[in-house]
Amino acid sequence: MVATSNAEPPKHTTCTLGVDLIVFYHPKDYENVRDVICVAKSLGISKIAIVKRPGIECSRITVWGVRLFDSLDDVIKAYQGLKYIVLETYGFSDMSLLRNSCGKRLGVILGAEDYGIPRHIVESIPDKLIIRLPMKVASASYNVVTALVILLYELMKQCASQACVSMSTSFLNRVETYVNPR
Repeated sequence: MVATSNAEPPKHTTCTLGVDLIVFYHPKDYENVRDVICVAKSLGISKIAIVKRPGIECSRITVWGVRLFDSLDDVIKAYQGLKYIVLETYGFSDMSLLRNSCGKRLGVILGAEDYGIPRHIVESIPDKLIIRLPMKVASASYNVVTALVILLYELMKQCASQACVSMSTSFLNRVETYVNPR
């Protein structure tokens, strides 16, 4: 259950903790694509790339202002100079590793809802950090949008000294309510 509030939403700011791009690899569910876009835009992250899933029509997605790509390689070529944080079930569980990304231009890569990103494709990504969100059950995983929100929350929390304090505090409070409802 998500708690709601009558409080005013935070004023728009350009502070994004250096996250320049969110990439969604082979999305299956339009609702997840829409929600990833909403999370990104609410934080001022305007660059969103979708790596098209074979056999899935993507024409509905283009009206949301995202760029479509045929491969993750094409995304990496189009957005050079970023350090990539890859959310994957086989990543490292140590979220403190995110601290090493503070102050850098970042791209966040999310895998397909059902099969993630194949290891051989992740291996080809330059300058990457593979993160697995900690879970008590080894085979479980979060919904892709929930995983993105948790990652951005951790990134803001760990990099708060280098971030816009007003946005960080507001976002952290909203996410804290979502992650830990009272």
